[in-house]
Amino acid sequence: RALTKNTLTKALQSSNSLLVLESLKLIGSVMKRLEFFINDVNSSPRGKIMCTSITDYLRKRLPDLQVLLSTRSRFDPFVGDANKAQGINFIVTMQVCEVIRR
Repeated sequence: RALTKNTLTKALQSSNSLLVLESLKLIGSVMKRLEFFINDVNSSPRGKIMCTSITDYLRKRLPDLQVLLSTRSRFDPFVGDANKAQGINFIVTMQVCEVIRR
């Protein structure tokens, strides 16, 4: 079964930093593949229509931007308790930024 928007949103809202990180990696990978696909087929009129359809379809299945932004603020390595695992927080924050950039 394919991952749904609800499943990805719940994964990003999890308190388990490894689950959040891997979910972000998955989203980033999907967006990177979409970018490569669009660059390959976007030259023809038919390709542009197909790209629009696929982009709209994926946009409906990915978590909202607000969820990504709240994930970034929850794992911000520069704010909060110094005893928290700052390393994983930094990695999660960088992955969120990479996903938002795409």
